Amino acid sequence: SRQSTLPVQRKLIVTNTGRDPLLVRRAYSLWPGVTATVKAGKIKPGRSADIVVTVSPDKIDQAEKALNAPISVITNDPINPEQEVRAVGLLAP
Repeated sequence: SRQSTLPVQRKLIVTNTGRDPLLVRRAYSLWPGVTATVKAGKIKPGRSADIVVTVSPDKIDQAEKALNAPISVITNDPINPEQEVRAVGLLAP
């Protein structure tokens, strides 16, 4: 069994480098056991906000040795409305 089944949380920092408010409409992962939560939906120009990523080891397939979960972030950015980042790491045996 895994050493820990307690959820682990990490923050992604989203910074608005534009001139208009950035609206974070959604942050999510389709990988089982990985969730993303937007802390602030509207980010003023020059400001930042957190997206909290939670990994729940007890909900991940026991056969998995490593985590490589895509996290999609959907915003009102007209050039890049959807960005993908990855949560990566080794899963304890």
